[in-house]
Amino acid sequence: MPPLTFPLHRTTPHPFRPLTDEEWHALAPLIAPADPRGRRSQNARRTMDAIFWVACSAGPWRELPKRYGSPNSAHRMLTRMARSGVLDRLLVAASRHPMAFASVKSLEWRIVRAWRRAARLLPVTSMALVRRLGMVSAMPAPPWCLPYPELEPGLVDLVRNIFRTRRVPTGPEISLLSRLHRLIAGRPRLFRTTEPPGLAAPGVP
Repeated sequence: MPPLTFPLHRTTPHPFRPLTDEEWHALAPLIAPADPRGRRSQNARRTMDAIFWVACSAGPWRELPKRYGSPNSAHRMLTRMARSGVLDRLLVAASRHPMAFASVKSLEWRIVRAWRRAARLLPVTSMALVRRLGMVSAMPAPPWCLPYPELEPGLVDLVRNIFRTRRVPTGPEISLLSRLHRLIAGRPRLFRTTEPPGLAAPGVP
C-alpha cells in the first residue's frame, strides 16, 4: 500500500441501518479472513450488523438487541478483525485512497465507527494508517495524540550514533530522545473508543 497522506476529514454520521444485499455482497469478500470457521453467510451478515449497531451507538455491548445475536460473538468477531488486519483493510476500502472500493462507500460511517470501537486492540501501525488516511471520525484521539511508529528508525539511529561515539549524550540529545519516544508511543490514555451520548450517530434503534 503506497504511504500516501490525505487531508483530515470527518465522515458524515447517519443513524444505524442494517446491511442491504448490495452492501453485504461488497463487504463479504473483505471480511472473509476474519471468519476462518466458515460460518454460514447469513450468520456472518447478522454479526456484522451487530458490530455496526454497537459501533454506531455510545452504549455497551450488552445493549445489543437480541435480533442481532450474541454480543459476545460480535465482540469476538470484531477482535479477530482487528488482530488479523481486516479492519485496516475495510478502513482503506472506505477511504479516499486509490485502493478504495466505491462499492463500500455507503458503509464509511459504520466502518470508521467499528474501527474506532476496536482502537485499543489495534497495533501502532494501524494508528499510523488512520492518520495517513486523514479519517478523523475513526481516530480515538486527536491526530497528535496517536502513535508515530514511522519515527522509530530515527530514534534508533540517534541512539546508535550516541553509543558509537561512546560519550554521554548532551542535554539537547536527551530532550530529543525523550520527545521522539513520546511521539512514537502516542498518548493511549487519552484514547476514547466511543463518543459521549448525543455525539454518536443519532437515532440508533
